[in-house]
Amino acid sequence: MELRFTEQAERLTIAFCGDLDNEAAPEVEKKLTRVFMQDEYDILLDCTDLRYISSKGLRLLVTLYKHIRDTGHKAFICKMNKNVKEALEIGGFLNIYEEIE
Repeated sequence: MELRFTEQAERLTIAFCGDLDNEAAPEVEKKLTRVFMQDEYDILLDCTDLRYISSKGLRLLVTLYKHIRDTGHKAFICKMNKNVKEALEIGGFLNIYEEIE
């Protein structure tokens, strides 16, 4: 699982590449440490290349959302494939992350 970070103005985009499964979740959490240490950006999750997300991956997104909310910023998500979008819908994530194009 690869993460790519892009900073633009007041938004940090995190592009997920690969499978956010139970095996990858701990590594992804370590890579997200830089996000948990800042409080100056809105966050956009770019799921263009995210093929799969497990329950541990979903829990990681909850933790990330709580951090974003606690800093007073906004959380966005975009470009999900059908399977990822379905998992996020079932989990209620599209109620907390604002979906954008």
